[in-house]
Amino acid sequence: MRISLAAEVATGYFTLRLADAELALSRATLATREDNVRLQRARHDAGLVSTFELRQAEAERASVAATIPPLEQAVALAQSALAVLAGRTPRAVFAPTVARGPDLEVFAGAPEVPPGLPSDLLARRPDIERAEAALAAAEFRIAEARAQYFPRVVLTGSLGSESARLADLFTGPAAIWAIAGSLVQPIVAAGRITAQVDAAKSRREQAEIAYVQAVQGAFRDVHDALVAHRSAREAFAAQENRRARVAETLKLAERRYRGGYSSYLEVLDAQRNLFSAERERLVALRNRQTALVSVYRALGGGWEPQALASTQ
Repeated sequence: MRISLAAEVATGYFTLRLADAELALSRATLATREDNVRLQRARHDAGLVSTFELRQAEAERASVAATIPPLEQAVALAQSALAVLAGRTPRAVFAPTVARGPDLEVFAGAPEVPPGLPSDLLARRPDIERAEAALAAAEFRIAEARAQYFPRVVLTGSLGSESARLADLFTGPAAIWAIAGSLVQPIVAAGRITAQVDAAKSRREQAEIAYVQAVQGAFRDVHDALVAHRSAREAFAAQENRRARVAETLKLAERRYRGGYSSYLEVLDAQRNLFSAERERLVALRNRQTALVSVYRALGGGWEPQALASTQ
């Protein structure tokens, strides 16, 4: 529960900071589009551009403005989700205010998963610990079932002599049943006890299989989390490169438009592509961080850098 809660809080926080970043980007982009509309309107009034180019600028402004309400909703939903995870009161959940730490860009330089993580970390996973405990309990039940074969008596009396109960076992049959009938019952019920031992062995085999499956599942979880983390890092690097290239394309389109070599539509396309590239880069950055959270969860609680350094 603690591991899951920590992972959910971290994921929720990164989701909130993504919504914050996207909302800030949309608002900044909308301000730029407002400037473009004012510029195009002034040029239109001066007879330098057509009504078509003015309407294109106005449509692009409206397109960016339409992205803001859903992002405001996403911020509110992310805040309420974190308020629930933090155990806030119903009033605080209804009107949540979640303190903000570093923005999403700061996490771009977050520590990577170090090389050489030992597989011993998986022994801390609750599912493996539970499977281990079940296996140990199954082993104990076998010994407990086998113990029923033996009469439970006190073997020694005072001064190291045999006890009276032990002597009773070797008296006549009538005395055995009269004095210690319950003690010889394991001998009479040997078939039932054998069945109980066999059942305990079967449960032990089942516990062993469950333990092996838990270990296999843990290694698979770590494998999948590390693959997702590597893919997320590569996707983020690709999105960063794409944004840089699209930003250069916009600069070139603006120069071509000012020089009369292209239409304003080319500038609008470059602006739309840059806005899309910036949003997709933010999503890739969030995915990169949540993939790190998945590694934390798969390892059963992350790793301690100092302990890792000492083992290496």
